[in-house]
Amino acid sequence: MSLYILSGACAEEPDFDTRYEEAEKEISAKAEAIDAELAGDSEEAKGETER
Repeated sequence: MSLYILSGACAEEPDFDTRYEEAEKEISAKAEAIDAELAGDSEEAKGETER
């Protein structure tokens, strides 16, 4: 019975390419969020210095 459980757990694990694609999407999304945040901060800084 324990072999059945182990083989079932291995079958559900995604392969390397799937994990890589998921990680790439997460990293890209985080990078875009950081870029947007930095762009927003720089726009706010410009507005504050122009006053």
